[in-house]
Amino acid sequence: MRECGVRRWADEGVRGKMLGGLRECGVRRWADEGVRGRAGPGVTSQKLLDEDDSATEETENNTHHPAAALEGDELCRNRNILFTCCKTGDTETTRQILQDLLPGVPEDPSLPRLCAAEVVQRLVNEPLPVGERTLLHVAAAAGHGEVVRLLMEAGWDPVLRDSAAQTPYSVSADKRTRNSFRKYREENPDKYNYSKSQIPGPVSEEVEAHKAEKKRIQRAQRKQKEKEEKEERLRREAEEAEKKRFAALSDREKRAIAAERRFATQLTLTNDTAGTNVR
Repeated sequence: MRECGVRRWADEGVRGKMLGGLRECGVRRWADEGVRGRAGPGVTSQKLLDEDDSATEETENNTHHPAAALEGDELCRNRNILFTCCKTGDTETTRQILQDLLPGVPEDPSLPRLCAAEVVQRLVNEPLPVGERTLLHVAAAAGHGEVVRLLMEAGWDPVLRDSAAQTPYSVSADKRTRNSFRKYREENPDKYNYSKSQIPGPVSEEVEAHKAEKKRIQRAQRKQKEKEEKEERLRREAEEAEKKRFAALSDREKRAIAAERRFATQLTLTNDTAGTNVR
């Protein structure tokens, strides 16, 4: 059995070996076609190679991978490139690697095909050495919902938890990523044990519209209440100002104002009486 190809890369010159693998898997196209449009601003081919080096170091630290006995250079390279894709959100390369994942397992005539399939399944959900996160955790934490969907379609289980007992859904970077999990659950209700994945049940468009309308009504009511409270506050402030102004007047001025108010009241009563008699 060959040891994991990652150690051979370190011994024989990881840069040259990985560059060849990146050309084979299409990652080299990022530099040729414009990496910034695919992997985000500031990401270069050199950075992608450095991230693959980081993934390689993580893999070297774990010398007891479940699939280490069967995997070869191709499978190791695919794992490391997938790690980078989960970080950068490259859906095209992720899709290509996942399509080639099963053929990437070397044939061993001494082992039954069922055993090889089981090893690939363990490889799909194997935890990374740091934090015991799966690649699904990595993609969710980076906020790449489309990569999340591709991984779940390929068999990455959203139920598995990391060393902090967090599921991939719970470490999602934003609402859009969480919605990717929920949408996948709605489209594939029987594929995983979603009750343990912390992924909420699917919500229909009608329910979402009802919630949005309810929030709109609540906002309108809150604004109306704030408006009424403001008007009441201004009224009280005006009354207080009028009381202070009246208190500052002399007795003569106060008597004059009181007389004016009595006259205005009598005039109002007279007008009301006259209007009643006319009718």
